[in-house]
Amino acid sequence: MKQTLLAVIPVLLLISGNIGAQTRYEFSVSPVAGMNFGDTRFELGFSQVLDDTLVVGGGSKLVFPLDVKQAGLEVGFRYLKDTHALWTVNLRLMLHVGDPGSKMTDRDWITLHNYTMDFSSTESTVDGSLTELEFEATRLLVGGRTVELAALVGLGYQKVKHRMVDLSGWQYGVDADSNLVRYIFYVDDLVGTYEVRYLRPQLGVAPRFLIGSFTAELKMVVSPLLYVKDIDDHVLRFFQIRTDGKGFGYGGRLALVYNVRGQGRTRPFASLSGELSRARVDVSGYREYYADNPDEGASRGDLFAEEHEVSSTQYGVRFQFGLRF
Repeated sequence: MKQTLLAVIPVLLLISGNIGAQTRYEFSVSPVAGMNFGDTRFELGFSQVLDDTLVVGGGSKLVFPLDVKQAGLEVGFRYLKDTHALWTVNLRLMLHVGDPGSKMTDRDWITLHNYTMDFSSTESTVDGSLTELEFEATRLLVGGRTVELAALVGLGYQKVKHRMVDLSGWQYGVDADSNLVRYIFYVDDLVGTYEVRYLRPQLGVAPRFLIGSFTAELKMVVSPLLYVKDIDDHVLRFFQIRTDGKGFGYGGRLALVYNVRGQGRTRPFASLSGELSRARVDVSGYREYYADNPDEGASRGDLFAEEHEVSSTQYGVRFQFGLRF
């Protein structure tokens, strides 16, 4: 009898612990508006040994601005136990509104005997687009009266497209008498396009702080299998570069959510958030000429191996107002 009682007690405690615990689920929908900042960078370097002692190197860096206004929509699902969100799932789509406010820049340099000299510097006005799709799910690990900790998995997709519609700047060259001359120029025409795609698998944690009607949410994630693919078309030089690769990224978010309390099934909420993401990937592929380029000794169809680095630092501010039901 005593053994039977000892076996029954834990079961009774478990049942009694769940008496009064209410579970429910809810959906949400909210328009989102915001501003994105930062850039994507394309950088390559080279070095060559001459006469076994003389080392000549150089590089090129292209910076594509991502300071654009955004608008979109987010839908979500929450499974709650009492006041704690055991599971959350969110899907958000963001589109650009207008073109980047900054110009794309292109810098080229050469290094000789540890001395570096820029030999070209240009900038271009950009027609650009930025599309983002992000899926995110969390599972509550620990829940207290005012603090929660959840595990997070997610997948983010971002597509950036740029059209450089003019070109201005300077470049060193050699005149007919073999003198070094600095040329200043301006081209009022399409000079190039650039497209880059980021696929960001995400793993991380999401602490939450519950303060009355407010919830402060943190998000800290890493993307160890981040994938990048880019296409760089040099319209004036008749070639296109296609590369891809895997690298590492990380990011975070801080959001303050206000939940309107009430007895009704449908309740409004508002959220203000700031986000940050960084990525760095070494990519490789090929350069292909789609027309003859006598100045570079290349013919249509010529292929050359290509390697460079793609990196990005982005941050943004977003506001959303929606309904839970």
